[in-house]
Amino acid sequence: MFRFFKVIFFSIALAFPFETIYASSKAAESYYQAYEALGQGKYKDAIELYTAAIGLKPGFTDAYFGRGFCYEKIGEYTLALDDFKKTIALDPKHPEAYNNIGVIYFKMYGDNETALENFEQSLSLSKTNSQVFFNIASIYYNEKDYDKAIEYFSIYLARKPDNVEALNNRGLCNYWKKDYPKAIMDFSASLAYDPKNSEALVGRAVAWVSVNKYADAKKDIEAVLKTDPNNKFALNCMAAVMIESTLYDAALDYLNRVIAQDSEFDEALYNRAFVLFQTGKYNDAISDLEKMSGELYKSAQYYQLLARIYFEKNDYNKALVSSEAALKEDDKLILPLYINGMVSYFRKEYSAGVKYFTDYLSAIQNGKEKINALYLRGMCYLNANKYDEAEKDFRAVLDLNPQFHSIYMAWGDVYAKQGIYNVAIGKYSLGITADPSQVLLYNNRGNLYLETGDYEKAKSDFQKAKELGMPGAEQKVLEIQKYQEYIESLKSLTNR
Repeated sequence: MFRFFKVIFFSIALAFPFETIYASSKAAESYYQAYEALGQGKYKDAIELYTAAIGLKPGFTDAYFGRGFCYEKIGEYTLALDDFKKTIALDPKHPEAYNNIGVIYFKMYGDNETALENFEQSLSLSKTNSQVFFNIASIYYNEKDYDKAIEYFSIYLARKPDNVEALNNRGLCNYWKKDYPKAIMDFSASLAYDPKNSEALVGRAVAWVSVNKYADAKKDIEAVLKTDPNNKFALNCMAAVMIESTLYDAALDYLNRVIAQDSEFDEALYNRAFVLFQTGKYNDAISDLEKMSGELYKSAQYYQLLARIYFEKNDYNKALVSSEAALKEDDKLILPLYINGMVSYFRKEYSAGVKYFTDYLSAIQNGKEKINALYLRGMCYLNANKYDEAEKDFRAVLDLNPQFHSIYMAWGDVYAKQGIYNVAIGKYSLGITADPSQVLLYNNRGNLYLETGDYEKAKSDFQKAKELGMPGAEQKVLEIQKYQEYIESLKSLTNR
């Protein structure tokens, strides 16, 4: 239902100046002055000094590399890329230059493929730079290849086990794989090194929510909010805890705080839309969904919620369109099948309803989750005059839940529609015995008693329906009484 943060950190490598300098002492002096300025974070000064060194020695590989590093640090990616490419032209076996080119392609162009090629080339030349493993893992994370990402983050962590960014990122990978225990382990390991790391606390909190450990989640989030009360990720996660606990007013308060500081935070907009949907504010929920623009916008999750909203608004056409869009984005979703089945049922498209409910039933394992789908598929069969199939589904409902008393209404209708009134009356009677408050059962049984000429029993059922508040029941009682009086008057005339 909710999302939290994305921590993917690309690091650029800096090689130490091992190159022997054959140029004048001025070139050497400029080079080492540049290196010293770089170490102090004075990147623009370092660029001028590296440029001076290159002027004195045009083939000065390390100077090109150092200047490229400085350009990258101040965001001049094109100039940085030119210098790193020049470095490779002078030294084709320069692993750090390939790594840094990979970083530039990712940052400047979002070109994962070219970035990965350069990272792999760097590794082929030298496996000593641990950061390359981190960067490759990050590429796979962005490609959502979480198994590969975990593989490379694990190699990196074998060398640097205390790196909290790598632990957090591997935790994220395990989270998206739905391996929540491993995600919790990674975030906990990160917190062992840095107990106040907000990203690890929020990540672990979300994982706790996924395994229904809300108290643990709340504890982690409160630890973040204690030092950073406006942390939007923590606030959004706390809202998720409130949502899972059906505390919608509290959830809405947290989400409003998030959106007040970041009106384009898709995860918060989605979560608020969900809360508004649950509280019956359908138009407001749609409005929040329409404000989204990021990765979550027009995702399977987005369309699924939209389908639910439109269904509750009785806008079945839009519900069906949204549900189909959700399945197009993710054909493994289950809920849209159920929504489509209900839409088809209410639109009296019973064959389609049977298909959707059948697909839904084949996709779920939990027997309790099957009950409503079996009932609705049975109703589709009933309305399509497929009585044997309907009865089979209704029996299955009772097997799963013997307390599903309203099933007797539908089961009785199976026989009533076929004119087998005595069996239908028996099913209605079973329902009344199980739950005497079901007014429609009295009404339906009364109608069948009328059909079979048992007016006293019919009158008794309609009288009971009247007592339970059934509209029109009193009129039926009066009509039966009038009919009985008419019959009695005819008998009197005959006896004369």
